[in-house]
Amino acid sequence: MSGIFPNSPNEGHARIAPAECLPVGDSSVHLLTAATCFHWLDIKAFFKEAERVLMPGGVLAVYTSMAIYPVTGEEHTDYQLRLITNKLLYEDLKPYRSLKVQPAFEQYGNIEFPFEDIIRVSDIGHTYMGNASDATGYIKSVSTFQNFRSINPLKADELLQDYQNSIMDILKTNTGPDVTPLAYRRDYFLILCRKSTKKYLLN
Repeated sequence: MSGIFPNSPNEGHARIAPAECLPVGDSSVHLLTAATCFHWLDIKAFFKEAERVLMPGGVLAVYTSMAIYPVTGEEHTDYQLRLITNKLLYEDLKPYRSLKVQPAFEQYGNIEFPFEDIIRVSDIGHTYMGNASDATGYIKSVSTFQNFRSINPLKADELLQDYQNSIMDILKTNTGPDVTPLAYRRDYFLILCRKSTKKYLLN
């Protein structure tokens, strides 16, 4: 995990450190984030470190995204694109999913966050422009696909090509993926946790 740790209010510098051992003082952090990485951490150790570094009333923000969907703005087309993307991610690649990743697919619902104030938000997202080939670029970055490809690269590449072909068939375009504009929707879920101030107020 990297972060910006200022020497003074007007400057900062980056450091790289394990999330479970942050190079900052006790009760010195207003906001601590774990972005698309929480499930890879030693969660028990990370919670202990978060408790140490967060100041009273400080916030831990954990968020991640499980899928990026091609979108066109046309309801039926977008339904078909979501259908083939879900099949790829949640059926075809599921046998190669690491046990470390599984909690993210469950939106960390089975993990107990040791904070009194917790808010869960699941309707955050953004849309950005790219081209049709970006869909397979995203899949290549997914750990489940990388696991599959390490076992059977030929089948993995065939699956990826089938996904690309299906997108182009749905779009009904004769242009190549690299020159076919296509938007993408990335949905996130967010968990906000606030460190209690009660014991500090009592002191």
